[in-house]
Amino acid sequence: MPGLLRAYPDESTLIREIPRAKANDYMNFAEGRMKKKVMGAVEAIEEGVQKVIFADGRVENPISRALAGEGTQIG
Repeated sequence: MPGLLRAYPDESTLIREIPRAKANDYMNFAEGRMKKKVMGAVEAIEEGVQKVIFADGRVENPISRALAGEGTQIG
C-alpha cells in the first residue's frame, strides 16, 4: 500500500500529507494492518519525531519515491 487511503483499497484516494496536530483524527481512514502503522506514527510524533513517511514496499526504490512525495507524510 502506498500510504494511508481515504477509501481503501482505492489507491487514487492516497492522503499525501497529514498535519501533525490532526494525526490522530486520520485513524478513521486506517484499515487492517495500516491501523498499527498509523498508531505507531502518531505515537512517534507525540514523542517528538519530526516526520513519519509511509512508503510503498511493492515498488522499486520505495524510500526514494516516498521521500519524493509518493507516500503519506505526517509531520
